[in-house]
Amino acid sequence: MLILLNFIVVYFINEILSKINAYNCNSLFAYFFINSLIGIPLLGLVFGSALLVGILIIVINIAGLLAAFKIKNTKIAGILLIGCGVALFLVVHLFAIPGLVLFVIAGILALREKNTTLKKI
Repeated sequence: MLILLNFIVVYFINEILSKINAYNCNSLFAYFFINSLIGIPLLGLVFGSALLVGILIIVINIAGLLAAFKIKNTKIAGILLIGCGVALFLVVHLFAIPGLVLFVIAGILALREKNTTLKKI
């Protein structure tokens, strides 16, 4: 639908250029039409990948919350928190360094934690 709409807009631009006797308006029409066919999927690819990265960031943070608050074994929780930090860094790269540091610190603290709960007899 979007390609058809773009075709109609480019067609009307071509008609306007032909009315004012613009030089070589057919080649301009071909250029804009081919550019619209290539540009729209590339724009969709950029927006789609940004949306996918955003969803992955949300999933990784939810996994970190579950690892921190729902898993009772601190060793497993620590390993999962460090894994969440590494996964966040792999998804976002440079901007995920603060998140990576915080997840790794939380994971190390969870790994060093000793269960001091006393069993009731």
